Amino acid sequence: MINGKVDLSLLNKEQLEPVLNTEGAVLVTAGAGSGKTRLLTYRIAHIIKELDVSAYNVLAVTFTNKAASEMTKRLTDMLPDCRIPQELLSCTFHSLCVRILRKYIEKLDGYTQNFSIYDESERKKVIKLVATEICADNKDVLIEQIDLALSKIKNEGMDLDEYRDIHKFEYHIEDVVKGCRKYNEHLKKSNALDFDDLLNFAYNILVQFSEAREFYQKRFKFIHVDEFQDTNVIQYKIVKILACKHKNILVVGDEDQSIYGWRGANIGNIRDFITDFNCKVYKLEQNYRSTKSILSAANNVIINNESRIKKNLWTDGEDGDEPQIYSHYGDSDEAEFLARNIKGLQAKGMPLNNIAVLMRNNSLSRAPEQKFMFYGIPYKMYGGFRFYERREIKDALAYLKILANPFDTESIARVLSFPKKGIGEASISKLIECAFNNGVSVADVILQIAAENSAKLYDLPNSLVKKLLPFSKKLELLVDCKEMAISALLRLIYKTFEFNEALSAETDENESRKENLKELYNSVLQIEKNNPALSLDEYVQQIMLYSDLDAEKSGDSITIATIHSAKGLEFDAVFIIGLEEGILPSSRSLDDERAIEEERRLMYVAITRARKRLYLSYVKSRFMYGKYNNAPPSRFLKETGIYFHEFSHQGSAFKHNDYTGLPKKVIHNAVSSPKPQFAFNKIENLSAQGVNVNLLKAGTRVRHKRLGEAVVISVNYSSKEAEVKFINTGEVVILSTVFAPIAIID
Repeated sequence: MINGKVDLSLLNKEQLEPVLNTEGAVLVTAGAGSGKTRLLTYRIAHIIKELDVSAYNVLAVTFTNKAASEMTKRLTDMLPDCRIPQELLSCTFHSLCVRILRKYIEKLDGYTQNFSIYDESERKKVIKLVATEICADNKDVLIEQIDLALSKIKNEGMDLDEYRDIHKFEYHIEDVVKGCRKYNEHLKKSNALDFDDLLNFAYNILVQFSEAREFYQKRFKFIHVDEFQDTNVIQYKIVKILACKHKNILVVGDEDQSIYGWRGANIGNIRDFITDFNCKVYKLEQNYRSTKSILSAANNVIINNESRIKKNLWTDGEDGDEPQIYSHYGDSDEAEFLARNIKGLQAKGMPLNNIAVLMRNNSLSRAPEQKFMFYGIPYKMYGGFRFYERREIKDALAYLKILANPFDTESIARVLSFPKKGIGEASISKLIECAFNNGVSVADVILQIAAENSAKLYDLPNSLVKKLLPFSKKLELLVDCKEMAISALLRLIYKTFEFNEALSAETDENESRKENLKELYNSVLQIEKNNPALSLDEYVQQIMLYSDLDAEKSGDSITIATIHSAKGLEFDAVFIIGLEEGILPSSRSLDDERAIEEERRLMYVAITRARKRLYLSYVKSRFMYGKYNNAPPSRFLKETGIYFHEFSHQGSAFKHNDYTGLPKKVIHNAVSSPKPQFAFNKIENLSAQGVNVNLLKAGTRVRHKRLGEAVVISVNYSSKEAEVKFINTGEVVILSTVFAPIAIID
């Protein structure tokens, strides 16, 4: 505020024009880092202060409560003499719909104002209940099918008959439709709505009842919608109705950052808005986040998409360091590359919390996570779980832990719950109590369940014995195979206990879980290759050690995240890994140009998270599905126009003849010209964690800061690396003596 007026001098020309254009419909297509939040807050402040409009008549819709609160706070600070918090409605779509429903839901038969809102877990319980009522066989598959159908129906504003007609050739479609109907009936009897219902019911009230429609149309004279590219069909329909009277509506979005099509976001809403409202279109192209060289790469990629409003990000900032593409033999080399370069950036003074590792699928995080543990690099998973904390990984490991320790009741409870066997918590508690009273393990009780008179011996209900009998036989098979290689055991577990069948429904969540399970199997194969004599007990101990270390917290830590979860974040340095065809772009998108365009937008979002440094990484052979697969580099690498660099952490330069058209400038030897652009020997002087490689030899005992004692097997003095074997776990790894937190103890 200056002299009682809103100070608009802080806005650039691109931002100022839509701020002052308050009459009619306006679309602002805002590039990444272009200051759209500033535009929104200044426009609302201008409307309230300069146009003398009551805050009560202004609506600002965002996608998160955090964003809504931040906008209200900024406006309160800008306009301290106005009643912003009390009158301005800055909220999410769901919050807006709850307000409408609390006021008018009683117009719908069977609902009252004190309706409950079911969260995701409560929603799943009801779906499970109705699926059980419909069929006992293949219940888990039906649960997933009903879940998917409900989401599609409600996000796209369909009715059950319309959905049946579209999917009439699908297996069990009548059961799915019946389950959806029963689900809706159950919620109505409970006077409850789920999150999708909030949108649909509010829309229906606005359509059916003129009293409600006219009240909100009259109230909201000026409407603002943020992240418009993420709206679904129903959300846009609600916006259209609310803006119908005054038509003073501004939507801000970036079709280049529309990456949520898989959960209902409809990029077509932007084109429909232009047509429906005959709006004025403004572009925010000046970027305040990234260097010129990073923006050049982003522009070069996204220009290949046809379905977009053409714009070109630019900045008045510096050129900055040229982004680099790095090629590696395999994912272990890629992880080593990450660890060394992150250590190097830290040594140069960059805080770890300004560094991020981004990836298309979270299954790619396992190798970097383990390497970061070896080098003592603290990290946090953004928007997800660390690899060994993920549910499906814990489910699989629980079977191995039972073989190693039959008295592990937590693991027994886990394997009885997944894949589902119809055994509830009360039955599991009964089993644990029975084992305790008889001085045996729960596994023993289950294994003996088929023996004559065992049910009577353990005083177990016949109904529980009947449910346990198939599992008992499978567990007995597993025990008989205990001496097999760990990888073979894991493969047997997946097959015998029907993991794939339990995750058969085609959802993104299930695909991610299956990828994680494959990565667990791949990791075991790699561990066995380095340590063929590794026992099951040693492996379980090793994994538990990783899990315990995972629980440690650190104030200064790097971020590991999927690109989807990193949207809206920014970092000084960004590493994007797994840039291979079949990963980014995803294998499921390769035959669909629209899907490829969304994958390209994902690449664009990842690149524009970087402020100063950008590293793009791919491997020539990634260990997947139990074997090494030669994966061509992602097509998006060629589109960036960036020159590539070879990298080998073991110090050997190599050439590769097929880069599918990647621009080539020079192939670097990792010893004579290491990457990034500072030498490792200088880093050594800055790092307090390494050890002098010349003091090491075969047989030297060392202590790792976090992982305990190890014995040196061999030393490469030229590359400053040592091959060590950890005493506690038997794992053999190659570590850089420059960065690894090890000290000589003998």
